[in-house]
Amino acid sequence: QIGEITHQLEIINNKYVLKAETKSTKLARLIKNYQIIQTSHGNYGEFGLRPERYEEEPYASDEKQKLNATFNWTENKLYYSHRAETELPTDTQDILSFLYQLPRFPLHNKSILIAIATGKKLEQYEFEIGAETEIITPMGKLRALPLHRLHSQGGEEMDVWLGLEYRLLPIKFRQIKRSGEMILEVVISDIRVADE
Repeated sequence: QIGEITHQLEIINNKYVLKAETKSTKLARLIKNYQIIQTSHGNYGEFGLRPERYEEEPYASDEKQKLNATFNWTENKLYYSHRAETELPTDTQDILSFLYQLPRFPLHNKSILIAIATGKKLEQYEFEIGAETEIITPMGKLRALPLHRLHSQGGEEMDVWLGLEYRLLPIKFRQIKRSGEMILEVVISDIRVADE
């Protein structure tokens, strides 16, 4: 283990705030002290999550660069911090919110297509839906539905496992370079869900 990610999703009065903090831990912190904070804000309703703003603030030593994307659903425009803009497709998510919007998609299909915005660009993500499997986690053996990203523009692969016993929340996530080298793999170690 070289790091940890903490996600916190709060929904109050049809508004949501989703925050993720990623940081290096233990010996890895001595080699490179890495931290990034991602935040997604928006509306919540029958449609699920509908982002209005995504922010990303990475820290590398003393340097930091903040990126953001603003979703203008009235004009169907997506605006970036570097002053670029693009058309905003229906049901677009940001790179953080999509993990919690996946249960709203038709997961009985062979694949699903999602428009996802980062702080720099907008891409179409196509996920192939696999067969139910079991994964080993610090919480024990969990039943999961795996999704695998197809046809990435940059050649990177992405896998997401949704917990079948935990409201289809993400319980494992992995990114792999075109070369096959692992970028990161995150496995759930604790999950707390309100009864409401």
